[in-house]
Amino acid sequence: PQRFEDVVGQDAVSTTLRNAVASGQVAHAYLFFGPRGIGKTTSARLLAKALNCAKGPTPDPCGECSSCLEVAAGNGIDVLELDAASNTQVDKIREMIIETVSLAPTRDRRKVFIIDEVHMLSNASFTALLKTLEEPPAHVVFILATTELAKIPATIVSRCQRFRFRAVAPEDTVAALERIAKAEKAKAEPEALALIAKASGGALRDALSLLDQAMAFADGKVTADTVAGLLGALPEDILLNTAKAILAKDAAALSRELARVEKDGFDPAQLLKDLRERLQGLYRRSLGVGADPGPGWSELAGQSPETYSFLIKRVNATLEDLRGSDTPQLAFELGVYGLLESAYDLRGWVQRLETLERRLSGAAGPAPAAPAPRAVPAPA
Repeated sequence: PQRFEDVVGQDAVSTTLRNAVASGQVAHAYLFFGPRGIGKTTSARLLAKALNCAKGPTPDPCGECSSCLEVAAGNGIDVLELDAASNTQVDKIREMIIETVSLAPTRDRRKVFIIDEVHMLSNASFTALLKTLEEPPAHVVFILATTELAKIPATIVSRCQRFRFRAVAPEDTVAALERIAKAEKAKAEPEALALIAKASGGALRDALSLLDQAMAFADGKVTADTVAGLLGALPEDILLNTAKAILAKDAAALSRELARVEKDGFDPAQLLKDLRERLQGLYRRSLGVGADPGPGWSELAGQSPETYSFLIKRVNATLEDLRGSDTPQLAFELGVYGLLESAYDLRGWVQRLETLERRLSGAAGPAPAAPAPRAVPAPA
């Protein structure tokens, strides 16, 4: 994006920054935080362009002057982009800040420091940064970007204007992908774009990478099958049959589906992730807040919420075991076959116990009255 309005899914942030530039109320330090791939660094560059544009400061930079072109290319004379996640720069940032922050801009109005993944800074770097933020030169603007706000010292946070960047909504991601596919003269099925948006998890950068990969693979025609193949998604019939076998506690049927997964070379972790997603839909449906899970899955939506909750937790635990196990196949089989256990039928057990308690209470009848106390004769 070369304009604030082109940043997808961050309308509140873009509007606030535009108004700040237009009114001349620009802060000396900003903190952009939120998930990865949603436009934090892009917005920082746009703010730098808006401040240093030859026709500005303006919320609508021209994109043609030397300053705008250099910032867009990432080599602005007075816009320094520092990557705190790089091991070679963590120890150097302190010196770079001390040496350059007091110097006047070489050409532009403001000297802008963009520090990406700022939570990775060393304690010495944070100390130097704090000193600068406490007594900022008039010509300096700091823009800090991070995915982990909790790791930044409160003394730094309190001296910045904070902007929360949110994960991009699926519908916004699909709309952006449609525009890009049209601009690239590539045909893309709506179902394919929906799959890409879903797989990106709200990170537009990931969605763009997946679309680029799909267009290269499909030679101009992006279909749902193409995207599913690139993502390693399992066929729907395998997932449905696996879920049926688990809910029916049918070990033989479950074994046949696992054999298909192994034979076709699918990733066991992907099976667990896809299964968890389907179980999540069934869980929401059982609570009365979810949409229809679709053909084949609707007949599995009659279990109690506790059933799906137990299964989802077990799937999560199995995924964790897979990450740290030196025998992943064993951890996978133990986890999947463990889903057949009947411990999740908690509501059924409670109903059986309540029924049994009522029956026993009715069969016993009213409790017999306590015998009247017998008089004890007084001693002679």
